[in-house]
Amino acid sequence: MESTNKNGIHGDQEVAMAELIRGHGHLWNIIFSYVNSMALKCAAELGIADVIHRHDQPLPMSVLLTKLSIPLSRADSFRRLMRLLVHSGLFASSTASDEKEEAYALTPISASFLVTSKAENMSPFVLTILDPVLVDPWHCLSRWFTSAAEPPAAFDLFHGKSLFELTGNNPEFNVNFNRGMAADASFMAKLILKQYGDDVFLGLRSLVDVGGGTGFLATAIADAFPQTKCAVFDLPHVVSSLQGNPTVAAIAGNMFEFVPPADAWILHDWNDEDCVRILRNCKKAIPPKEEGGKVIIIEMVTTLENEEDVSIHDETTETQLLFDVFVRAAVPGKERSEAEWKSIFMAAGQKSLQLGPEDNLYVEGFASNLFAKADKQDRAGRADLLTMPEIEQKQKYAIWKAADIRKALKEGRKPEPGPPGGDPDQSISSGLSSYTYGTQPSDGLPSSQQFDNALPQHIHGQFECVICASLATYFLPQYC
Repeated sequence: MESTNKNGIHGDQEVAMAELIRGHGHLWNIIFSYVNSMALKCAAELGIADVIHRHDQPLPMSVLLTKLSIPLSRADSFRRLMRLLVHSGLFASSTASDEKEEAYALTPISASFLVTSKAENMSPFVLTILDPVLVDPWHCLSRWFTSAAEPPAAFDLFHGKSLFELTGNNPEFNVNFNRGMAADASFMAKLILKQYGDDVFLGLRSLVDVGGGTGFLATAIADAFPQTKCAVFDLPHVVSSLQGNPTVAAIAGNMFEFVPPADAWILHDWNDEDCVRILRNCKKAIPPKEEGGKVIIIEMVTTLENEEDVSIHDETTETQLLFDVFVRAAVPGKERSEAEWKSIFMAAGQKSLQLGPEDNLYVEGFASNLFAKADKQDRAGRADLLTMPEIEQKQKYAIWKAADIRKALKEGRKPEPGPPGGDPDQSISSGLSSYTYGTQPSDGLPSSQQFDNALPQHIHGQFECVICASLATYFLPQYC
């Protein structure tokens, strides 16, 4: 028999009412979740973590108000702000038995990332991401979805220009944006060098950070591996601050037109077609794998392969989803799953993809110089065949042929035309008997001399490593 409570509501109705109340509360949490972000921004602007850090012990509210120059008329409002920040895990509060007012201390999060004197300080990143320049475009997201125009992102629709065009025309935001990116790169650089430094960078003679911003990652690598000459390749207004840097050279240019062998940094800022263009340019710019050439991609690999993954309610999944939508709204890019990255690598001539030890943190891909110095006709014909399911067979031929061509060139002889495809012992087609393999760079690829002329005098010479890095930490070593 169905029960009825004292208000006359039946059991099923009571359950339905409870679900409605929970749903209403959940909706409110989503609606007001931006308050958490703005409270964090306020804390960073006020320097709350710095004041508590200098005090070196829990700081009473009255002292905190004085140190921050907050008038007593706003004490109650500030107490409520601190209560929210405590709930968010950014600060801790306590009340001594002999004290009536609360005292505040740092938590591991604020102690590590919000104290400006710490190397891992993320305050500039907080202020950049929550800058009105990046926040305001969200108000036109629905208009962007339904717009018949062609702006690639909501940011472009709101500002009338892309994010990178705006940074070039807005010196103040450009400085803040570069500081924010450098703050996040600082933390990531430490993780990269600590966990993968020797495996990835040891022994490299040279490295270029393509799209490397203000050079924080390149500088960290140069400091850790002084035998490696490092350069940063980015837009002129970005690398201008690097002029005169004693350890890292600055090269101004556009990664879509030419990539000097070095590090390219935020692939999630670009759509699939642009990523393929960047990777192909990187591939052209470095020597073969056997000679030490590699492209290192530092990029996110999401675990969101299907709807079941999306429905998982944990912080990691939410972070990936939030950042994916943020990137799509700010620039014409996205975060990619393992399958999506495989597709990118295949389109760029990548041989294979292998996930690293932490599946959703690091990705390692390995590639061979598939066509080496094979002549243009031979290369073009085989590029058309580099599609599944025939790709493994073509790669097998390409690896064998590339090694044969390099061996011939090292021995000072002209390479012989090889079989049309498949196993190396297959008969040579008479139709290929008149083909020759050129030893000059292919069309569109700058010669070594042309590349040298584009570099400052003190970094002339062939670079052997290109890095594609981002706000997250993923690797594609040995891509040549």
